Amino acid sequence: PGYLDLANSEEYLRDAARIWLGNFVRLYADGRLLERNEISDVRVSLPSDRSFATYDSALAHVTGSRLSPDTELYVEQALLDVRIRYALPGADRAELSIDPDFAGLGLRTTTVLRFRPGGGAERAFEFSGSPGLVPLDPRWHHAFLRFVRLGVDHILEGSVRTSGEQVRITAQLIDVREDAHLWSQTYDGTLDDIFEFQDEITARIVAALQVQLGGRAVAPAAEVLTTNPEAYRLYLQGRNLWRQRSSESLHEAERLLQEAVELDPGFHQAWASLALVYFVIAQYDFSLDDRETLPKGLEAAERALAIDPANTDALLGKASYLEYNCRLAEAVTVYEQV
Repeated sequence: PGYLDLANSEEYLRDAARIWLGNFVRLYADGRLLERNEISDVRVSLPSDRSFATYDSALAHVTGSRLSPDTELYVEQALLDVRIRYALPGADRAELSIDPDFAGLGLRTTTVLRFRPGGGAERAFEFSGSPGLVPLDPRWHHAFLRFVRLGVDHILEGSVRTSGEQVRITAQLIDVREDAHLWSQTYDGTLDDIFEFQDEITARIVAALQVQLGGRAVAPAAEVLTTNPEAYRLYLQGRNLWRQRSSESLHEAERLLQEAVELDPGFHQAWASLALVYFVIAQYDFSLDDRETLPKGLEAAERALAIDPANTDALLGKASYLEYNCRLAEAVTVYEQV
């Protein structure tokens, strides 16, 4: 009872792929919508399957032999692998864009996309909900256009450089619509008291922005996440590596964030960031089993919430874990706390 009828599912799987995937993903070449796509292959996979580690192994998997009809696989656990083919006339040099409109598939959807152009470096993307039209080989102006569409007028951009104990922070204010630099400033300090320096720079930047943009009193200093400078440094490095979304960067992020929470077990944001690493690492390292990594993520998220019950990253991670495990009522309750 509850098992997928693999012997008689092929036709239904193709219909499902067309209805739930083919009709909701739109591909563009040089801004022109490619009207026709073909569901060329579909197959059911086990949750433990890791064939998508590379493009070649994924292609061999989705076009290869199917699961045995007598495989006992619950419907809720089955993965549906689909190959969609597009005709790209003269598109070997076309600028490709994709609109993955999958928000309607669940309470919260995350699309992870890897784009491998011919002769170019692979690009990784991750979206929540429906991101709209996404250039697969983005240039700097694409990001600006997305901000304009969202109604953003200004961007505060910054960089940090260190040499020994010396640190230099550069901040600049950009007018998005005019692509013009309105203001910039450089601040120098030391890492001896990074937290006091951080608060000082925050106040000075906010004050400068008031002159440029108008506003009321200077915002209060940000929450002190930890009083351990080394733990904070490890956290920042780990967080940056988490954003890079590769197997190597996520494993290194895990190591650094583990060190951070060992130095300061009360560092709730480091725990939350470690949870985020565990929640995604199996998507990039296909030698891992998410049945092992996801519970680790939940444990780290719970550690963060025990310290700060309002930690947004931990709440979102916990809700995603509950949703993934079909505990939807609990997931909704946690989402409502965000």
